Amino acid sequence: GLRPMTPDGTPIVGATRFLNLLLSTGHGTLGWTMACGSARLVSDMVSGQRPEISAEGLGIDRYAPGRARGRLARPVTAPA
Repeated sequence: GLRPMTPDGTPIVGATRFLNLLLSTGHGTLGWTMACGSARLVSDMVSGQRPEISAEGLGIDRYAPGRARGRLARPVTAPA
């Protein structure tokens, strides 16, 4: 069957803009392989503990519009 996978092949694991929603998705064909690590990371986040596994580069913010070379674009403001 189909496997949910991100364009860059790295899963999305972490917080969202909604306080009660964490993501753990996009593992592709490595879902079972990465399941324990992702579950541990999410478990630490839910319980408020400092994660033992780095979440760097796993957040959904890496797909933010205007993201280039590791920087987010400036917020768009309405003309005065």
